[in-house]
Amino acid sequence: MNHRSIYLDHAATTAIDPRVREAMAPYLDRYFGNPSSVHRFGREARAAVEKAREILAEVISALPEEIVFTSSGTEANNLAITGFLEAQGGSPGHVITSAIEHPSVLNVCRYWSETRRDVIASCISVEQSGLVSPAVIEAAVSTRTRLISIMHCNNETGMIQPIEEIVEIARAHRCNVHSDAVQSFLKLPLNVRTMGLDLCTLSAHKIYGPKGIGALYVKRETPLQALLHGGPQEQWRRAGTENVAAIVGFAHAVQLGVEERENRLAHLQELENKFLETLQQLGCKYELNGLPENRVPGIMNLSFQEVLGADLLIALDLEGIVVSTGSACSSGVVEASYVINAMYQDGERAKRSIRVSFGKDNTLEEARRAAETLHRIVHTTQTHQ
Repeated sequence: MNHRSIYLDHAATTAIDPRVREAMAPYLDRYFGNPSSVHRFGREARAAVEKAREILAEVISALPEEIVFTSSGTEANNLAITGFLEAQGGSPGHVITSAIEHPSVLNVCRYWSETRRDVIASCISVEQSGLVSPAVIEAAVSTRTRLISIMHCNNETGMIQPIEEIVEIARAHRCNVHSDAVQSFLKLPLNVRTMGLDLCTLSAHKIYGPKGIGALYVKRETPLQALLHGGPQEQWRRAGTENVAAIVGFAHAVQLGVEERENRLAHLQELENKFLETLQQLGCKYELNGLPENRVPGIMNLSFQEVLGADLLIALDLEGIVVSTGSACSSGVVEASYVINAMYQDGERAKRSIRVSFGKDNTLEEARRAAETLHRIVHTTQTHQ
C-alpha cells in the first residue's frame, strides 16, 4: 500500500494498533511457556490468558469462565451452532437464522439441514430496511425450535438488529439465542446479561487487534459440545494450546477500545457525515442501502445507477482507495452482495452496491478525497454509457 492509499474497508479487517502489538511482544519470546504447563513459564502464560479472560468478561458483563477463546469469529460461530445442536443429543431439532447472516452462520446452518434429517434450519427473509422482523421470527418458531441465531449488527449495512425483542420471543418459547456481535463489539453496548443472550461471538481483528483470535461467550449451564477434542483447555470446550500472544493482544485491544470508545464513535460519525455531504455537494446520486438511522457509525452501503459495484471497486483501487462490494468472507472473486439482494430482492441493485467502512485513523481529508474520487468515477462511467 502506497502513501496515497485510503483504506475504507475496516468492516473487513483493521490494522493492528501499535499499542496492541507492543503488549503482545513479550509473549512471543520472553513469556513463551505453554499455559497448561505447571512450571514457572507455564504459570506466567496461564496468568496472562486468565487476565485477558477477565477483561473480556467484565466488558460484556459475563463471568470469566463463560469466555471461550477460539481461533476466529468463524470458529466461534461454528462452535456456538454446531456445539449447541450436538449437545441436544438425539433430537437437535430446529434452528432459525436470517438471510443476511455472516457466511459462517449461514453455511453451518445449511450444513446441518443438508446432512441431518433430524435438523431443520429456517433462513428467514428480512425487510427492505435490512432489519429482521421479530414477528417473522415468532411465526417461524415451532415446538422443535432449539436455537435462534441473529447477528447484533450487519457487517455490510451496519443495521442494528432488534436482539432484545428476539430474546423475549425465544424465552416465551423456551429456546436459546446466539448473536454474532463481531461488527457491533465496542461500537454498541454489549451486556450479555441484560440482553439475555446464551451465546455470543466476538473477534479481535475488527477492533484493531490481531487476526487469528476470537471468543465465544457461553452462558453458564448452556449445553455445548466441543468441536475440537484433546486436552482440557478452555473448560474442555476447545482443545489445543492457547494462542497466548494473540489472546493478550485481544484483551489489550478491548481495553483501548473501551477507553477510547466515545471519541472513536464521534470520529466515525464525522467521517461518514463528511463523505456523504461531499457526495451531495457534488450532485452525486446514490441510494443508501438500509435505514439512515438505527445503524452503527462508520459502515455504509451505497448503490449507484448504471454502475457496477465491481467496476467501482477496481477503479477506486487503481486510485488508491480501498472499499468492498460485500463481506470479506464472501470474496476471492468480486461478486454481488447477497445481503443487499436479500433486502430488496433486486439482483441489479445488489450488483451496483459498494460498502464503505471507516476506521479510527481515517481523516476528514481522506473522507473528502474518497468521496470526490468516487463521484468522478461514477460520473465518468455514467456519461460514457
